Amino acid sequence: MIIGVIGGGLEISRPAIFIANAWTYGEDYDRLVDLLHSHYGRGDWINLSSPENQPIPVDPEQTTIETANVMARATAVLVPADAWSDYETPIRFELNLARHQHKPILCVIPWGSKKPPAELLEICHAVVGWNGDEIGGAIAKLI
Repeated sequence: MIIGVIGGGLEISRPAIFIANAWTYGEDYDRLVDLLHSHYGRGDWINLSSPENQPIPVDPEQTTIETANVMARATAVLVPADAWSDYETPIRFELNLARHQHKPILCVIPWGSKKPPAELLEICHAVVGWNGDEIGGAIAKLI
């Protein structure tokens, strides 16, 4: 959580969420961000994933320090289950960083997807459906 002071000293906290960067952004990414907006509200959470027009390169040697620094600020790490089959190596790299930093990792299963691979399920702390409240609830339980 990122905590700030506003007005008369009231503390607020906003979850900082790292969505795995090592996959091609598109409609699934936009939907996942919309789900988070539906649960937290716009501006009530921090999106630590790379901007859509500047995704982090998938070469682990080039990105280790940058990714680790960004992930260090994260409350939780989300990985869409469907991304694993096409981007296993770079996603595994990001999830290993998350585990090293003791970040909760959530596997998010999009509507109509088949069961995620056992290997991915073993890495994640929670598996949630494509639902903003379910994602937010799992994050709250894990932090």
